[in-house]
Amino acid sequence: KVFKGLATRGKSSMGWFYGFKLHAIINHKGELVSVKVTAGNTDDRVPVKDMATPVFGKVFGDRGYISKALNAWLTKHSDTRLITKLRRNMKPQLL
Repeated sequence: KVFKGLATRGKSSMGWFYGFKLHAIINHKGELVSVKVTAGNTDDRVPVKDMATPVFGKVFGDRGYISKALNAWLTKHSDTRLITKLRRNMKPQLL
């Protein structure tokens, strides 16, 4: 009732949920660099451009962040490389 109109239904690896997603970038010291909360049905890759722009070097994410287009954009605009594990059905390749 409290978040009616803000929280949405989303799907994760554990199944369906109702609520929000928390996206965070943490540096090598464990300090928060950037945090964003999105609706549950928001694609994981959407907030990355805003969050990772001031960051440089390597950004590590889970399989939900896999995207050749996103990796190319980050490399071009912020000199950042996105590193993720591959999905089971993907062949190893350089992005």
